[in-house]
Amino acid sequence: MTQISEVLGIEDDKVILQDIFYFKQEGFDSSGKVKGVFMATGWIPDFYQDLYGRGIDVDMSIFHNA
Repeated sequence: MTQISEVLGIEDDKVILQDIFYFKQEGFDSSGKVKGVFMATGWIPDFYQDLYGRGIDVDMSIFHNA
């Protein structure tokens, strides 16, 4: 997995996606496996914004890199 995206809709028979997180490769470990972290793009998914708008306590900080 290299990206986590939200499906925004369909336009002209094409699925429109918005990336939420992407994988940033940082190298390889001693066994040759890829090392890295998921980074936030800054996009907050619509459903999360809806939950927040309804007063539900959600962690919005996950969508911003520290």
